[in-house]
Amino acid sequence: MDNNIESFSVRESEPNKEDPDKKIAFVFSNDIESGSETQELNDESRSRLDKALELYNEDKIDKFVLVGGQFHEGLDRPISELMKKYLQDKGMSSEVKIETEEFSVDTVANILIGFIDTVNEFSDEVDLDSNKTIHTEKIKEEFRNIIENRGINFISSEYHLNRIKEILQENDLLPENMDNSDFVAADGFQSPEGVKNKLVELIAKSMLWLEPNGLGGLHKKYREKLHNKR
Repeated sequence: MDNNIESFSVRESEPNKEDPDKKIAFVFSNDIESGSETQELNDESRSRLDKALELYNEDKIDKFVLVGGQFHEGLDRPISELMKKYLQDKGMSSEVKIETEEFSVDTVANILIGFIDTVNEFSDEVDLDSNKTIHTEKIKEEFRNIIENRGINFISSEYHLNRIKEILQENDLLPENMDNSDFVAADGFQSPEGVKNKLVELIAKSMLWLEPNGLGGLHKKYREKLHNKR
């Protein structure tokens, strides 16, 4: 599939200039190329980043949260680091805020760790680096406030977006007036490609049906299994 990966480059910008009308891109990883010794992102990961670049070039977003850790033995570093390198190789200034979440191994953890990183990086109301104890509900409230007041585009493959939305809803991370247009599909990849990806998606949907918020024993065992494979 031709995703026009090489056609994307970054417009010239003023990265230090804050613009409240521009949203944050929350971009989900997929994987690296099978058997890639050079740690190259696969086409699906690149298509998601290319969609984020497209929105950036259209002045719709100006900051990034990239999610994905080191979730199998083929990765020698968190995949979010490879995603950041991809953006920078396309010409993204080092002055543009790019937050990388580096510990998650599945979509549930992408969200449950990523939303905390988002609040920590972009909130003016909650300081997670302080010594104060902050209740989880307060962090969730602030994440919803960021969505309402600043705006977040959740970017992934089309087939993945419904699951992302379900996890966000089940964990009380979406405001009531959340616009469906804030869930942005990358070009191509309307369904998982290859036997492995189809199987992973089937397992993930089945587990979510049994444990809608992703916090039960099945998800815990699944994440432990992925951690042990690293």
